[in-house]
Amino acid sequence: MNMAGLFDLDDHLARLSETGNPLEAFERHIDFEAFHLVLVKALDHAG
Repeated sequence: MNMAGLFDLDDHLARLSETGNPLEAFERHIDFEAFHLVLVKALDHAG
């Protein structure tokens, strides 16, 4: 099993951006920050 390297995620995200990351396209049209507090509350398993 190969261990992930320190920059593997950065390299992966850069390649994804170059080939057309669909989440980046969504981000141009959707204000995800508007959902931030709702998601933080929904995903807060400690509270």
